[in-house]
Amino acid sequence: MDVCWSYYQNACPYDYLSWGKEFTLKCPYVHDDAVGRRISESLKDKKFKYAYQHMVYNNFQDFKKRVNRRRAQKIRTILPVNTTKSHVFTEVCQLLTDRFRTLCEESQQLGLSGSFAEQRQKYNEAALVFSRRKRAQAELLQCIETEKEEIPVCQTCSAVVTPALMEQHKQTRMHDAAKYFATLEQYCCHLEKKTKLEEGTGP
Repeated sequence: MDVCWSYYQNACPYDYLSWGKEFTLKCPYVHDDAVGRRISESLKDKKFKYAYQHMVYNNFQDFKKRVNRRRAQKIRTILPVNTTKSHVFTEVCQLLTDRFRTLCEESQQLGLSGSFAEQRQKYNEAALVFSRRKRAQAELLQCIETEKEEIPVCQTCSAVVTPALMEQHKQTRMHDAAKYFATLEQYCCHLEKKTKLEEGTGP
């Protein structure tokens, strides 16, 4: 016999119609609490399984997105993370210089062999590479200047200083002559060098 699904959700129309009446309407479907408990438990299991599968699927999709993002990041950043712009432009200048030299050598060889049209083409390529190298060198000089301005370095031991530490040292007056250090060890190293220089024992 079929089960009344509405009864297990407290929404059987026959029960609603028979409440407060002298007569009762009999539902043609089964109203068995034991069967209802079993059905509700199976429904809960199904819901949990569906929720779990959905969660696993979503987690897998997130994992795929993260992996793709990392791959794209690796492709974008071929150089190390701590590499500055000046390092990049130095590398570019070196590559362009090597390319310019090879093109000049090839054009000379072509001139000796007698193929002047190809030699002219190589000269044009070399001229383009030379102009690119000039632009890269200009960018390199600009990057070096900006990096010098951005990164404060101690003149005594070349320690890179952050603005927060600079403020801290300004307040405590640990460093003389407005030269700041990144760590206390570097400050102690500076003091040791200073005392050695004053005594005449150090370099």
